[in-house]
Amino acid sequence: MTAFTPETALSLLRDVGNAALDLLYPPRCVICRQFGSEYLCAACLANAIAPINDPMCLRCGHPRQGTPCDHCRNRPPQYQRARAVSKYDGTMRDIVHFFKYRDKPMLAGVLAQAMAEYAVANRRALNELEFDMIVPVPMYPPKERRRGYNQARRLAEGIGRRLSICIADRSTLRRTRDAKPQMELPREARLVNVKGVYEAAASVSGLTVLLIDDVSTTGATLKECSATLKAAGAAKVYCLTLAAG
Repeated sequence: MTAFTPETALSLLRDVGNAALDLLYPPRCVICRQFGSEYLCAACLANAIAPINDPMCLRCGHPRQGTPCDHCRNRPPQYQRARAVSKYDGTMRDIVHFFKYRDKPMLAGVLAQAMAEYAVANRRALNELEFDMIVPVPMYPPKERRRGYNQARRLAEGIGRRLSICIADRSTLRRTRDAKPQMELPREARLVNVKGVYEAAASVSGLTVLLIDDVSTTGATLKECSATLKAAGAAKVYCLTLAAG
């Protein structure tokens, strides 16, 4: 279960503060700028979601030809399957950038709801939602402190509440060193960039886990995290992201 840590307390205080501000300044959708009950309205979220249909690799879940696709054939991932709610383009890309880089952690609730609904609708591809725990992709701690939150953990916590699956504590999967931002690197360099930067606890031994992140582009992060979890003894790893491509 999630431990109550100073970071958790700070997150709760920040959420309380945001709720208090909402009473004084009603939320405005980050996309259409209309006032409402959320910082991302239902209409804009629905318009932003571009489902990944055929052609789609049934292993990595990316919009690619063939199953397995060339990427999965050349570098087989350690996870069983990965799936994403939407393609990573257009308005969905804007939403992710607001969430990650423009200090909008309050988007986590509505985004986690969309991911949980997707997981239920696609449960056959996600082990019928039979998971021992949900594991968020970790950030390097100093970087997380500067940002104030880990977007993957915020999503994981929301999904866990909705699907009644416990969230792994921070020691389960840790990032032990920093690296260049993945978005700045070409595909092959991304695979090398994340090599060996994660560490998993033996507590995952024999467990089936759901790995959560916001976006999968080349899939390098999910591959490395999955390999790290499997090396620590995890029985099976499935992945779910908000967007991919």
